[in-house]
This record gives sequence, C-alpha cells and structure tokens, in this order.
Amino acid sequence: MSAVAPISPVVAARSLAAATLAGMVGHRVDAGEGWLPKMAFRVAGRDVDADALLATIGTRRGNHRPIDVAVLVHGLFVDEQNWTRGPDPLPGRLEALFGWSPILVRFNTGLHISDNGEALARLLVELHDAWGPRLGRIQVVGHSMGGLVSRSALAALERQNAAVLERVERLFLLATPNHGADLERLGHFIEVSLRRAAQLSKPDGQGGALAVRARAVAPALVAPAVGELAQRLAVRAGATASLPARSLESLLALRSDGIRDVRYGYMLRAEWESAADAGDPLLTSHRRRLPPPPHVRTFAVAGSLWPTAGARPSRLRTDGLVSCASAAGVGEFDDLGVVASGHYAEVPVLLHQLVPASRRVRAHLRGWAEHERR
Repeated sequence: MSAVAPISPVVAARSLAAATLAGMVGHRVDAGEGWLPKMAFRVAGRDVDADALLATIGTRRGNHRPIDVAVLVHGLFVDEQNWTRGPDPLPGRLEALFGWSPILVRFNTGLHISDNGEALARLLVELHDAWGPRLGRIQVVGHSMGGLVSRSALAALERQNAAVLERVERLFLLATPNHGADLERLGHFIEVSLRRAAQLSKPDGQGGALAVRARAVAPALVAPAVGELAQRLAVRAGATASLPARSLESLLALRSDGIRDVRYGYMLRAEWESAADAGDPLLTSHRRRLPPPPHVRTFAVAGSLWPTAGARPSRLRTDGLVSCASAAGVGEFDDLGVVASGHYAEVPVLLHQLVPASRRVRAHLRGWAEHERR
C-alpha cells in the first residue's frame, strides 16, 4: 500500500470538514476532541506512527537502502488531501522524478504556527529515531501556511541541535506568506477599527471617550465645544452602525490563532507573544529574522494572477491570497535569500489553492533539482 493511497469519499469529506473547522476556530476547541486534527503522519486517511510508515514505504521499496523522503505539509483550512487532487498530483510524481518517497502529514491549522512547528519537529525526530539507517535525505515541501510551519519546525530542530536536522537537504516553499498575507491584515484592520469605534461610542459621563481625548489636547476655551461635537459624532456612529458593526466585529474576532499568525508570518512563539503584550496594535509587525539552517537549500515559488511573470517579486502581484513579494521572503527584511541565489520562481495565471497541483510548479522543482546534479 502506498503512503498516498486513495480514501473513500465519505472519509475524505469528513476529514476536510474537520480541517476547515479546525482552521477557523481550532484553538478554541478542547484538544481531546476526537474529530480535531492533530500533527500526525497520514496513510489512507488514517493517523499512523513512524514504524507503520516505514512498513508501508519500506515494503513497497523492497530493499534495505536508505529511503529519501519528501515530507508534504499542507496549508490553512485543508488537510493532506490537498496534495492529491488534480489529474497528475505531485506526490505520485516525486518518486519517479526525484527518487523521493512522499510522506503526508495532517495538523490543526487553527493552532499557533509555532505550536505546529514544534509538533512537526517532534514528528521528524520520531521519523529519525524509528527508521534509523533506513532514513535517507529529507526534503520538506510546504504549501501556504505549511511553509511557515516547516520553517518553524526547522528552527525548533536547530534550537534542539536534533540529529534529524542533518538529514534535511532542501526546503521548498510554495506560495508561502513569509512576510504575511494582506487579506488577513485587512481583516485585522477592520476588526480593530470596529472595536475602537464601538469603544468611542460608549458614554463615560464625560461626553464620551473621544470627547475626553479632545479636551485633553484642545485649548481651554474651545475644549467644551470640541467635546460636545465629539460626543455627538460618537453617539451617531454607534447608533447608525451598532448592530452590523458589532456582528462583523464578533465574527472577525473568532479567527483562530493560526489565521492571526499569518498576518505577518509569525513562526516563533516570541513573535505572537510580543504582539499580545503590545495589545495587538493596528498594523504593527513583530516578525523576526528566521533564516533556514545554513545547510538546508531553500527554494520558493509564487503564484500570480497576472498573465506574465514579473521581473522582480512585487507586493502588487498576488495569487489571490499571497503576494509574490511575501512568497519570495521579501519584506521588511529578506531572511531567505532565494531571489539572490536564483532559487525563486513566479508562475503566472495560477490561483493560490492550485499551486500544489500545478505541473508548472513541478517543472521548477525539477529544474532546480537537475541543476544541482550537474
């Protein structure tokens, strides 16, 4: 049996529904809930341990040589099935093209990316300990949020000085929001703006919060007039938009920790903790440099809705969710260096969710691998 064996439509639908709910509110649900995805290797729609995975792949390979593997890490709102869709999915071609046996994982995308990174690191350690000399080289392939989780996992292994890190050869980031996603920044902006507007509309006995601020900075003679005007504006805003605004703000407030981490590509616990300590300020990034381990060769692919590829990664060019600049790791700083090293490619006319199944993306992976062999 293959590690990417097909599963029944019923099992597939249940798994995808659980993955979608987990991505939305996964951090709010008791981790003991049976339906909740957890970080695990997956075979035929089931969680398996590293020993079972070796039995599956090793038997099929039929030899005792080290097995090179590609660990595929999916993105937000989906599960491992996202890699197996399309007429010619990537996992089915990895062994033929590169000699890598595909390994699928599934996880709760609603949790903090740093938590999932630590969980993936533990899974790789388990793989190393269980397989021993049968484990060859490891390639890590992450789509969207999965790329951030992969980077977080490698950083965790580096901090632990884990032996398995020596086996990791390449990291492929497919449409990964390395410097965040503008759509999540917009959602956060709307949520915070509505919350502040609601706070301003609440009377406080002194003419409203906005009036108090105005009196503090205005000259003494005009402060009462400014305060009265501020109070009227605040009350009117609260009366005219209170119910729809509160409903929208409440809905946006339900966003999971995983979604919120995507705002600026937070991969470390210290990043989202700093944001929380700062009161979750409006459009303020706490992202830190996190270069991959020096020996891990890193590659990045961006999708774009434009008809042709751009000369350089642009924040205006996007696959609908992630900009080319973010996918290339170009933002307030560049901690990937994939553009300078020639390890970056933009694929035009490609939607975000179609990136894992794209043959053009696969062609870039193959081109990079073949170039390194020469």
